[in-house]
Parts: sequence; C-alpha cells; structure tokens
Amino acid sequence: MSTIRLQLAEYLKSRGFTPDSLLELIPETVNPETIYQLIEKAENLHQIDLSLLATVIDGLSKLNGFPVGIGEAVRYLPGVGCVIVEEEGVEKSSV
Repeated sequence: MSTIRLQLAEYLKSRGFTPDSLLELIPETVNPETIYQLIEKAENLHQIDLSLLATVIDGLSKLNGFPVGIGEAVRYLPGVGCVIVEEEGVEKSSV
C-alpha cells in the first residue's frame, strides 16, 4: 500500500530552522503541541486536516521568505506493485 508522509522535520533541519521558529509564524489558534506532533511523529500519522496542512505550509513560506510547495512538505511513497511513470524518455518502472 502506498503512503504519504510529512517531512517537516527534514525540511526544517535541512534549512537550519527549528520547530519553534515555525511556531512563531503559525496562528495562535493552532495548538503548538499539534505542530510538534506533525514534526516529531510524522511516521505515525494516518490523517491530517488539509486546512492545518495549508497553515503549516503558509508558515514555512513565511519562514523562508518565498512560497513553499506542498511537495516540499509531503512525500509520496509508492507501495509494492505501483507503477511509476517517469518523465518522457525515461523508462517506466514498477515498485
């Protein structure tokens, strides 16, 4: 089965940011513990509210000073038997 994983911890670390620096840019209506769980327990998450994800991506964009795409915060991991179609001229493969 394919999965989708948040990669917020990796994103923040690779750019030298901390969870606290992100939290400073997230609206106060969002519980800080929720953000910490998204960062620290991403592998155990099975669902996320899309408006919360949008809020986090907005925070990442403010932190960076430029727009951040959803693909930078989320990673798709294909499951066994999924066919991946690469760009034109590159061979198709099965995972």
